[in-house]
Amino acid sequence: MLKAVIFYFDGVIYNTPKYVFKARDIYLSKFNIKITKKQNEKLLLIPTKDAIKWINNHFKVNINYKQYLKETKRIENQLLKNKNLPKPGVRRLINSLIKNNIKIAIATSCKRKVLLERL
Repeated sequence: MLKAVIFYFDGVIYNTPKYVFKARDIYLSKFNIKITKKQNEKLLLIPTKDAIKWINNHFKVNINYKQYLKETKRIENQLLKNKNLPKPGVRRLINSLIKNNIKIAIATSCKRKVLLERL
């Protein structure tokens, strides 16, 4: 018998990767930087701070990490305004789990404040 379900937030409940990448692309366009698919695959595997270091070295720019986070978060929030979230079917599934007294947990690497805002 099913007793609990753990959902991963980013990409399962909420399509955050799409908006994170779009916000990054918009921000980097200010520096005339376009990330290729191959570069994106590389950047997916490393922490954001290391990704910014790589971008700075590779493209010979000087992007400030804290400024990058602030601006991309602002752009991401703007992109997410009035979107139909969470992903299709998630609400129905969660309501069904609640109705059947099945415990629910959410796993994420984002900060609690961000998670609660998005939920």
